[in-house]
Amino acid sequence: MKVSIIMPVHNREAYIQEAIDSILNQTMDDLELIVLDDKSTDHTVEMVKQIPDSRIRLVEMPLKTNVPMLRNAGIDLAQGDYIGYMDSDDISEPKRLEWQCEFLDNHSEYGIVGGFNRTFGSVESSMVYPTDHDLIVGALPLRCTLCNGNILIRRSIFDAGYRLNPDFFVCEDYDFWVRMIGVTRIANLDKVLLNIRYGAQQTTTSSWGDPVKLRMRETILKEIYRTALLNVGLNVTDEEINLYSFHVSDTVRFHKITSDSVEQFAKLLEKCKEQLNKKHPEYLKGFSEEAARRLRKLNKRLSSQS
Repeated sequence: MKVSIIMPVHNREAYIQEAIDSILNQTMDDLELIVLDDKSTDHTVEMVKQIPDSRIRLVEMPLKTNVPMLRNAGIDLAQGDYIGYMDSDDISEPKRLEWQCEFLDNHSEYGIVGGFNRTFGSVESSMVYPTDHDLIVGALPLRCTLCNGNILIRRSIFDAGYRLNPDFFVCEDYDFWVRMIGVTRIANLDKVLLNIRYGAQQTTTSSWGDPVKLRMRETILKEIYRTALLNVGLNVTDEEINLYSFHVSDTVRFHKITSDSVEQFAKLLEKCKEQLNKKHPEYLKGFSEEAARRLRKLNKRLSSQS
């Protein structure tokens, strides 16, 4: 089998049909769709069972769990040479898998390929990422440069034992990508592969309104940034990683920043660039461009605070 797509789902009766159809109606049909239901209480399971396509494998989980554990369970069941993810409320473009399989078939040194997205619903926009491996990896310590919902991964990576961290209730995808630094080459296709629905409840955004989950999110992101910096060859102290994580994390919007802290962060970025230039100069451009973007956003925040 060529491709396995893993789709965790919980109470998505309003969207599950569209999401499934977008995989079953791909321009390539050598695939399986593994739907893992996380104890839905609506009609999601009944709707999946009524779809007459043998390529669907429905797994009803015995206990309520979380998304990384669901995806790991799907990985263990997958039979495809390439394994990808799909969220249960999004819509894949018809040629998504054809394009991605063609790329991986012709580039054996690459183990991961993603692409661009569009958003629809309450937010309409385009989501563009770096396409070149060095730019993707160089920017990873500062932001997630891949989209979990449109990714395709070579099976051999999972056969080597890599899995998502089941303890991370958010950003488990970001954590996985930074752990892939040095393991395989990564690319993004310069094509829209996925349409992401905004408006339905999303784990990432819903955690912002809960103070306990927000602190947990900050702790998770700090560990991800630490891993990313180490994997591109950079050494930072605990004090430096605290400063770095505070200014890079998306949770900084909930805290007041100061001109002194931003200045210290800018100096730390310069130190990182100096180290990177010595150890992995191929990543310097991606890191420098993303660092400049982050500083522009922070300085804009400073102006709005005054």
